[in-house]
Amino acid sequence: EVICGYLYDEVLGDFLLCGSGGTDTEAARDVCLIPMPATEQEIKEALASTRIGRTHLTSSREIASAVDVLTRLQHIARDSDGQLRELEINPLIVNASGSVAVDALAVPRL
Repeated sequence: EVICGYLYDEVLGDFLLCGSGGTDTEAARDVCLIPMPATEQEIKEALASTRIGRTHLTSSREIASAVDVLTRLQHIARDSDGQLRELEINPLIVNASGSVAVDALAVPRL
């Protein structure tokens, strides 16, 4: 289970988020923030810096699937014209066949 998301900070700007997801996300403390805009290579490197990226996303298809989701989140955030504060998919189930978002949350900027 992976967490993928987007968050906006008023001081620091836009970030993608990725790491260990599911019910133990906060306890696992295995997430990284990726400043936007991010290239696919930067996203891959960030995933590789997480424990889940090193131990569970081991096939090139799994990595490509997670990178695709994060790239799409980046596009959604960009296309929202500043309307999103946060967008989170948790958990995202990733395997060699692709990914499935089990739950998601979108928080608008007020």
